[in-house]
Amino acid sequence: MAPTVYVVEGGVLRPLWVVGAGGGEDPGPPANVAPSAVGSLSSTVTASAVTLTWTAATDTDGAVDSYRVTRDGGSPVIIDAGTLTYTATGLAAQTAYTFAVWAVDDQGAAGPHTTTVATTSAVPAETVAHGSEITATNTGHTAFYDTGLGRYVTDGDLTVHNSTVSLSDFVANGGTITRRWFKGGLIIDRTGVTIRACKFDQGVSGYYAGQHRPFTLEWCTIDTPGSAGDDGIHFQDYIAYRCRIGGNSDGAKTNGNVSLTECFIRVEGQDSADHNDGTQNVGGSGPVTIERCNIDCRPTNGIGAPNAALFCADGAAGLQTWHDNWCAGGGYVLRLYENATYDVQGNKVLDGSWVYGPAARAVISSDAVTWGTERPNVLVDASGSTLSTLTKP
Repeated sequence: MAPTVYVVEGGVLRPLWVVGAGGGEDPGPPANVAPSAVGSLSSTVTASAVTLTWTAATDTDGAVDSYRVTRDGGSPVIIDAGTLTYTATGLAAQTAYTFAVWAVDDQGAAGPHTTTVATTSAVPAETVAHGSEITATNTGHTAFYDTGLGRYVTDGDLTVHNSTVSLSDFVANGGTITRRWFKGGLIIDRTGVTIRACKFDQGVSGYYAGQHRPFTLEWCTIDTPGSAGDDGIHFQDYIAYRCRIGGNSDGAKTNGNVSLTECFIRVEGQDSADHNDGTQNVGGSGPVTIERCNIDCRPTNGIGAPNAALFCADGAAGLQTWHDNWCAGGGYVLRLYENATYDVQGNKVLDGSWVYGPAARAVISSDAVTWGTERPNVLVDASGSTLSTLTKP
C-alpha cells in the first residue's frame, strides 16, 4: 500500500495525498462547483419601477455569497445573499426591460443566468379633466405623481421646509428633487434641475444672481395668495408639466423658452393694480408652447381688466404655440400683440367671460397668425358644448 502524506491544519491531522497515486504529485483541491440558478424569478411593475423577486440558489460545496442583477446587459448590481429581491427605479413608462439574475458563491464562481423581460405600466390616468372648466370638482392636481415611487403622493409624504432653502442644499446641476413642501420659498441656484411632486407656498423663479437658470416642474402645486407682483412662475426658461399654478398677479410669466403642458392655471388675487393674466409674455423672446391647459383669470380686476387668459404683448418675439387650452376671463381672453408669431389651434373660450370683447384680439399682421387650420378655436358654454367657431382676429 502506498504511504499517505498527512498535513496538520488547525490542530487536526488530515491526509493530503497518497504517494504514488497519479505520479505522486499533489492533485490539488477538487474543482469548485458553481451555484445553481435562482428559482422562480418574477417581477411586479409600476410606471417607473420594476421589482424582481426570486428563490435562493444552492451551492453543493460552499455557500452562496451574493447575487448579481443586470438591466439590458448593463453593469451588474451586487445583492446580499440574504436578499431575494431588487427594485430598479427611474424607468420609462410602457417600456420593456430585460433583467438577468445569477448567484455567486464564496469562491467567486458564478451560476447560470436567469432572465426575464418586464414591461413598465402606463402613467396612471388623472382624475382631473384637461381642456374644460375649472370648477369645485375640477381644480387640478390635488395629488402629485412621483415617478420614483410609481404612485401619487399626498401631503403626508412631503418633507416640509418652513424657511427659505436653495436647490444647492439638495442637488447638483441636472439633478432631481421630489416630495418636498417649500413653505418659505426656494432659491433656484442650480441649472437644469427637475422638481417633481412638490408644493410651493410662494412663487417659483429661476432668476438668481443675474442669470435665468432653466428648470422643470412636474406634478407640482404652486399657491401664491400674496400681493401684486406675486406670480406663480416667472420669468422664462422653464418647463411645467401637469402642475397646478396659482398666482396673485399672473399665473405664469412666459417670457420665452417656456413649455406649459396640461397645467391648471388660475389667478387668485386679482389685484386692481396689475394685469392679472393667466399667462403673460411681456417683451420676452424665444418660443413658448402652452397646450392642453385650463386657464382662468376671472373675476376681472378693478381697472378695466386689460388682462387675458393668454396674453402676449410689449414687443414679445418668437413663436407662440397655443393649442387645445380651455380659457376664461380678461379684457380679451386671447390677446395676440406685436412682434410675436402665433399658432393658435383647438382652444375653447368660455362664452361671455371677457369684458371688452371680442373673445380674441390681435394687434399684429394677419399673416403672423396661423388660426384654426388644424382644429377650430371655439366658444363654449360651461358644460363644454361648442356654441360657435371663433373667427381669426
